[in-house]
Amino acid sequence: MLDLISRKLRLERRDAITRLTAGLSLICLLGLTGDIHEGAAYEMDQTGQGGALHGRVTFNGAIPQAERLRVPRDSAFCGSTILKEALHVEPQSHGVADAIVSIEGIEKGKPLPMEQAVTIENRRCRFLPRVQATTLGATLLVTNEDPILHNTRLRKETTQGKTFLNVALPKGVQPVQRTLSEPGLLLVLCAAHPFMRATIQVFEHPYFAVTDASGNFDITAIPPGTYLLRVWHETLGLSEQTLTIPEGEARTTMNVKLEF
Repeated sequence: MLDLISRKLRLERRDAITRLTAGLSLICLLGLTGDIHEGAAYEMDQTGQGGALHGRVTFNGAIPQAERLRVPRDSAFCGSTILKEALHVEPQSHGVADAIVSIEGIEKGKPLPMEQAVTIENRRCRFLPRVQATTLGATLLVTNEDPILHNTRLRKETTQGKTFLNVALPKGVQPVQRTLSEPGLLLVLCAAHPFMRATIQVFEHPYFAVTDASGNFDITAIPPGTYLLRVWHETLGLSEQTLTIPEGEARTTMNVKLEF
């Protein structure tokens, strides 16, 4: 069953990229401007040469105490309260997990990954993983591993934004899949359990990373030039600064501090 799903996801991924490439080519031929995203100009270079960026995102200040949220429904399974997991800070390094780091302004660079897929699990009344980043044309797979009803809803940018997906997931339901065909931030919500949250950022380029448990990130094959380094976190907001990648295949280090 998993092999069949995997093969189907690969086929859908290739078809989605073909459709997106054809659409962008048509826009260029017709000379239309319209509502085109900045990343539409991104071109893939098969050589993939360039420098590397390493860094760490840290929290500036005293680490806040973790909160617990009340569970108004299905508490027999979920528990009467659940830990709010929006902010994870490593005590020793103050590294911030689950920050999305991206480099904006690269017009030509390494190819998009061909087999990109993301999975959202409803598990123990949480979305796992909580934060993900992927590229246009990736396949989204939504599953329910719990013995209760979930209602997974994806909205664009805000809780009141455009609905991308709204699906009921009873116990034992088969995985639901969709193709991520628009760039931007997707908020993952559960209509049955409002304390459940997650995020997916869809990029038009491959220059991004999600920080690990210690706040570290790495981005490779960056063409030399000056760009915008953008760091987004669910609780700590957005930080932007200028990034310069020198000529050659050198490694650049840049650390970012976030605070309330």
